Amino acid sequence: MFNFTSTFKKAALICAVAFSGAMVANAATIYHNGIKYTSSGNKLTVAKWDATTGAYTGDIVIESPVTIDGVEYTVTAVAATAFKQNKDITSVVLPDDCIDVKRGAFAECSALKSVRLSANMTAFNAQVFDRCTALEEITIPGGIATVAGTQFQGCSSLTSITFPANLTSISSQILRGCTNLDTINWNVRTYNTIDVSYSSRDPFNGIRAQLTTFIFGDSVRVIPKNLCYNMTGLTSMSLGCNIGEIKDNAFYGCRNIKHIHWNLRTCKDPLIYTQAPFYSLRDSITDFTFGDSVRHIPAYLCHSMRRLHQIHIPKNVSSIAPFAFRYLGVLDSISVADENRWYDSRNHCNALIETSSNILMLGCYKTQIPSDMEGIGDCAF
Repeated sequence: MFNFTSTFKKAALICAVAFSGAMVANAATIYHNGIKYTSSGNKLTVAKWDATTGAYTGDIVIESPVTIDGVEYTVTAVAATAFKQNKDITSVVLPDDCIDVKRGAFAECSALKSVRLSANMTAFNAQVFDRCTALEEITIPGGIATVAGTQFQGCSSLTSITFPANLTSISSQILRGCTNLDTINWNVRTYNTIDVSYSSRDPFNGIRAQLTTFIFGDSVRVIPKNLCYNMTGLTSMSLGCNIGEIKDNAFYGCRNIKHIHWNLRTCKDPLIYTQAPFYSLRDSITDFTFGDSVRHIPAYLCHSMRRLHQIHIPKNVSSIAPFAFRYLGVLDSISVADENRWYDSRNHCNALIETSSNILMLGCYKTQIPSDMEGIGDCAF
């Protein structure tokens, strides 16, 4: 007699085994060019080395897409601790398909000097480069919004780090123990106030005094309050063209800064000179240069910078607010780009002249006043 129940159970068992086999195949281990991967469909994750690959060494370049046995795969992730404590890899290049690097993926890789991360990376998990003592510089990809945990803790050779435009949150522990870090490339479009009152909320906790260079990229729209507060080692700062606002105390206490490169297209005028962004630093600045993006020089910008020797007005400056250059005690060189249509320093006269009115707006002790002047501004000397 036909046993329907028994036959059904056998069929179900066969289907289950077949389905189980398909799952195993989909999660298979794959080896390619000396790298171990785990697969999920047509996606690969870089996995920790084993006896088949041997320990990873030298310069690691992960390619994607890759064709293996006639099948095309994309490499989308690096597994947790995949390279952890490897003492032989020196550089890593990840493809743009690799959008996720798991926790501790490169932690304690003591010979790792350089890393190129995916431009499309969206997940940056904790301790990825923890105690990579040879790592020299790092650029956090533009898609990253949050940097948590101790990403670069103990990276004692790190000298430069670049923060991306879309960043909204930075752990206070991210740079702990980065004893040689001296350069910050800050491309963050806008960021909440940096709370320096609590070390647990300060991304530069413990390293403020050692930083020497702070570069604001063209992505930056707002410089947050307290960002460079008490960075007493800073000597150089560059400000990108799209900054529209500089919050209170952004540069307070940077008492050793000497070189400012100002490339802001325009910036609102402060009401009084004490609100000017560099007023508290006026006694230390010796060099203030303007980039070609500058259209407007705001009021009081260089007010009372008594150590400035030189002012050069670039070609695109079309307006200069009152008192922008007042009380410059040792100024001895004033020049204007030949291409500027609004201002000039005709015949190398060492003065700033408004071309349309023939008014001398700024002079110095080496100025030779041209004979065709219609007047001299109230604060020219």
